[in-house]
Amino acid sequence: MPPPPCSDQCIDTAHLRIKPFLHQVGGHCKMMRSKGIVMKPLVQREFQFYERACFEYPRIIPYIAHYYGTTSLPSPQTPSSSSIIEVDSLNLIGEDARTEYLLLQDLTYKYRRPCILDMKIGTRQRGAVCASTTSSTLGIRICGMKVYRPGYGYEVHDRFYGRS
Repeated sequence: MPPPPCSDQCIDTAHLRIKPFLHQVGGHCKMMRSKGIVMKPLVQREFQFYERACFEYPRIIPYIAHYYGTTSLPSPQTPSSSSIIEVDSLNLIGEDARTEYLLLQDLTYKYRRPCILDMKIGTRQRGAVCASTTSSTLGIRICGMKVYRPGYGYEVHDRFYGRS
C-alpha cells in the first residue's frame, strides 16, 4: 500500500512491475501503472503543483490523487543493473521515452470497469488551439472519456467529442 499523501515515506521503485495504464483517455505521453500507482511522465508545472499542494493548498488534498514523489526509470539506451524493473508490453519511443515520472495514486485500481473523464477546467491555457475550444468560452474542456456500458463494452471519446 502506498504511503499517505504529504508524508516523508518513499515508494521503493527498484522492484516495480510496470504495465501500460489502459484507462488513459487524454494526454500526449503514455502513462504506466504498477500496483495502485500511476506513473505519469513528468511535466515541470505539474510537478511543481504537486510538490507545493500539501503546504500551499491543503484544502484541495482530499480531492486529488495522492502524490508520492517522482522516480527515474533507466533509459532504454542506458540499462541499469541496480534496478529490477519489469516492463510489460510497452513500446516507448520519441516523446513517450521519458525517464522521469510523477508517482500518483491510481484511482482506478480497485475497479473492474472504471469510467474515466479527463477534463480541463479554467480559461487560461497555452497554445493557439486552446482559443478554438470550449475552454475560452465555458471554462471547461473534455480531453477524453471512457464509459463502460453493460452488454456493450467501453464507449471511448476523444477530445473532439461534443464539438460542433
